[in-house]
Amino acid sequence: MIEYYSPTMKDRPMAMGGMKARYENRDGNAIIASAQRIKAESDNQSHKLMIVLSDGSPSADGYRGGDAIDHTKKAVKYAETQGWSIIQVGFSGARDWTMTRMFDNWVYVEDDSMLGDTVAKIIRKVIKI
Repeated sequence: MIEYYSPTMKDRPMAMGGMKARYENRDGNAIIASAQRIKAESDNQSHKLMIVLSDGSPSADGYRGGDAIDHTKKAVKYAETQGWSIIQVGFSGARDWTMTRMFDNWVYVEDDSMLGDTVAKIIRKVIKI
């Protein structure tokens, strides 16, 4: 997991735009680790929103296919029981059937010029405004 910014890491904040593709994406583990880290660093225990940017294919050594998809779904459900709403924003070939299997709330963004409008609509739906 790469940390781009947190309250305890003030000496080197980086924007999301500084991310680049790497390898070994254990989506379920990343979702749980992110939720736990934010809980540990936040005094605010209100309901939170997590947006997962994904190609829809969790994949790492020994973590692929149906097992990885099922694990990601369990991680999402666990985080939701901890006060999170989670939205997957699928891109780069993500498939409806895998997104549906892992997330209750998801959108596919084919054209990045529509990212803002598409994500805004699902956020309003999920947080009910």
